[in-house]
Amino acid sequence: MLQNSVMILSAYMTFVIAQNYLEVSGVIALVGFGLTVSYMGRPRLKPQVNKFMRQFWELAAHIANTLIFIIVGIVITLKVDFSWMDLLILICVYAGINIIRILIITIFYPIMKRSGYGLSVRESTILSWGGLRGALGLTMALMVSYTFSIPEPIRRQVLFLTAGIVTLTLTINGGWAIIKCKTMNEHVDGGSKHGRCKEEYIDICRSSGIRSRIRRFKGTDIPQKIFDNIVFQAIEKGLVGGKILYSDSTHIKANANKRKFEKVEVDVTPKEYIEQLDIDVNADREKHNKKPLKPRKLKKETKEIKKSTTDPDSGYMMRDNKPEGFFYLDHRTVDSKNNIIMDVHVTPGNVSDSDPILKRIDRIKETFNIKPKYLGLDAGYSTNPIFKGITDRDIVPVIS
Repeated sequence: MLQNSVMILSAYMTFVIAQNYLEVSGVIALVGFGLTVSYMGRPRLKPQVNKFMRQFWELAAHIANTLIFIIVGIVITLKVDFSWMDLLILICVYAGINIIRILIITIFYPIMKRSGYGLSVRESTILSWGGLRGALGLTMALMVSYTFSIPEPIRRQVLFLTAGIVTLTLTINGGWAIIKCKTMNEHVDGGSKHGRCKEEYIDICRSSGIRSRIRRFKGTDIPQKIFDNIVFQAIEKGLVGGKILYSDSTHIKANANKRKFEKVEVDVTPKEYIEQLDIDVNADREKHNKKPLKPRKLKKETKEIKKSTTDPDSGYMMRDNKPEGFFYLDHRTVDSKNNIIMDVHVTPGNVSDSDPILKRIDRIKETFNIKPKYLGLDAGYSTNPIFKGITDRDIVPVIS
C-alpha cells in the first residue's frame, strides 16, 4: 500500500513541480517520469504493486482520454470559429506531417534496418503511416488555449489545428488498418469484419515487435542470462539436488528441404583427446625413464558434407533409426531431483552427441557452483575419451 501511494503521489507531484515551479511542461515531465519508473522502478517494485499500478493507470488513462476529448470538443464549440481557409490550412498541415514522417523514416531506414531492434519494410510502412495523435497532443493544446499570455487568435488556431490533426489521423491513418486487412485478404464476412481487421492489424504490429526483439538479441548472451537466472532461482528454492545429472540430445527438424543443398569440403578438426592422449603417454614414459615420443604430425584432412542452401546453420543427419535430412540437435542436461533443466545447447544435426558433453558439464559446475557425483548417459556416449573426461572430473558415468 505504501509503494502504491508513493507512486501515485509522485506522478501528481512531478506535474505540479514541473508546471508551477520549474516553468516547464508538466505533461512532458510526466512522460519522463513514466519512462524512468518503467525502466528503473518496475524491477524494484513488488509484483502485486506492479499489477495494481498497471490496472490503476490503465483505468486512469481511459477516464482521462475520455474527459479530454469531451472537454476539447466543448471548448472548440464555445471558443473557436473556423473558416474554409482554416480547413485548407488543416489539410495542408495534415499532409505535411505525414510526408515529413515518411521522408524521415525513408532516409533513416538503412540505418534503422541494421541497428537496434532492426526494421523491415513491412514494419517501416506501419511506422510511417501509423503516427496517430491523441490525448497527449490535445492536452498540450488545451493548456495553450488557457495560457493567456499567448494572443487569442494563436490560441484558437493551435487548439483547432491540434484537434483537427487528431481527428484526421484517428479516422484516416487508423482506418488504414482495415484497408490493409482487405488488401491482404485477411478480413472475414459478416458483422465482425471491423473487429477482426483490428485484431489482424494488432497481430501485425505484435509479430513485428517479436521479430524485432529476436533480431535485437540475436548473438547476445541475454537469453542465456535469463535462463541461468531461472536456474539460480530453482537452486535457491531447493528444487535442484546437484548430485545426479542426466544428459541426452534430441533432433529438431530444420526449416530446410533435404534436396536443396550443396556439397562443400570442410577441415576435419582433430579430437581434443588426441592431444591429451599424447601428453599422458609421454608422462607415463617419463616415469619409466623412457624418451618422450616425437610430436605427432597431424595431416590436414578434409571431408565432404552437405550444406543446406536455405538453412546453412543446420547439419545433414544420417543415423540408424533416425530420420534423414537437415536437423539441429538439442543437447539438454537435467537434474534428477525435480527434472530441472540445467543446460541447453544446440548444435547442427551432423555433430556427435558426445562432442559437447564435457564442456557443458564444466559450464554447469562453474556457473552454478555444484559438484555432481553421477552422470546418466545413453549408449551414444559410450566412448573411452568420454569415460576418461568424466572420471577426471570426479564424476561416475552411468551408461544405459
